[in-house]
Amino acid sequence: TNRLKEDYKYIPEKFIIVGWVLVSIQVSLSVAAITWTLLDREHRIIRKSQPIFLVLSAVGCLVMVLSIIPMGMQNKYRYLQDEISGLPTKEVDTQVYAADIACMAVPWLWDIGFSLAFSALFAKIVRINKVFKKAQSFQRTKVRSRDVAFIVVIMVGAQLLLLTTWQIVSPWKWDREIRFINTKESTKQSQGKCNSEHGRTFFVTMIISHILCLLYAVHLCWSGKNVPSHLSEAKYISSAVILMFEILLVGLPVLFLSEYNPRTNYFIQVMLVFSQTFLVTAFLYFPKFLERRRNNSFKISTSRLSGLLRSSILGVGDEPHTNIKPGRKLLSNHDPTSSPEKTVILSKGS
Repeated sequence: TNRLKEDYKYIPEKFIIVGWVLVSIQVSLSVAAITWTLLDREHRIIRKSQPIFLVLSAVGCLVMVLSIIPMGMQNKYRYLQDEISGLPTKEVDTQVYAADIACMAVPWLWDIGFSLAFSALFAKIVRINKVFKKAQSFQRTKVRSRDVAFIVVIMVGAQLLLLTTWQIVSPWKWDREIRFINTKESTKQSQGKCNSEHGRTFFVTMIISHILCLLYAVHLCWSGKNVPSHLSEAKYISSAVILMFEILLVGLPVLFLSEYNPRTNYFIQVMLVFSQTFLVTAFLYFPKFLERRRNNSFKISTSRLSGLLRSSILGVGDEPHTNIKPGRKLLSNHDPTSSPEKTVILSKGS
């Protein structure tokens, strides 16, 4: 039999380049955010937001966006094909092992990144609500990082358990199946994807856990809607969590519907991950960065104003008084008959 001409339905290279560009943008933002937090961790704005959770959220976004890279991994069939008939042989294509690794790298990076970023946000929400409730009852309290750190440990630990079980029981592996054969034109169409016997069950379980976590966080944000914005970054955290929930809610149905369209499916996955990571970074860091700049501008303006006032009082910059030494009299208006009320004494150390 003649070998059929095959369309492998590969993801176009330009789509993969777009994915890499978005990864580069988010990685740059996350690294910049982590660096700024660590360098400026003693500042009031950073200290009140608990730097450890800021860094955790940035690290989570960085890890999560890296899942876009293995999403673009592609290969032909698991077994080498006969050059004449096109039928699969018993010899395994060694390149398929890289595709197998990429298949499981996606849920590992996506889930661990989400767990780190979200648990940090969740811990901050819990902390804000605790402080506000105590304030309402006129009780002073201090919620330390370690008081809510158990949230991060529990969430990350639960996802690690799920991923480890998935990896052992039924890991995703690269597979390609023929979707369409046109005997008249001697062509066929195939599609490659990650698959396993129980892989879909584990994937759906992971997604449901994400939705439930976000749903509970939205509930907490709503219950703490009266928290004043000056108390903390409550408004921005709530916005980030709600948007993450909406993106997941809208993107997932489209993701499942486009299962047999590799181009659309890849694009939806990329935008789903990038939009979540970018929004978390933007809502957590941009307001703090702008507030920090405003504080710096205010300090500079105050320093200049005090300098001008000091100059006007002491006569700094006025030529007749440039060589006056401490302890000598400085007469205003250069009038020797000036009254004592207009005389200023420069003491030592002025």
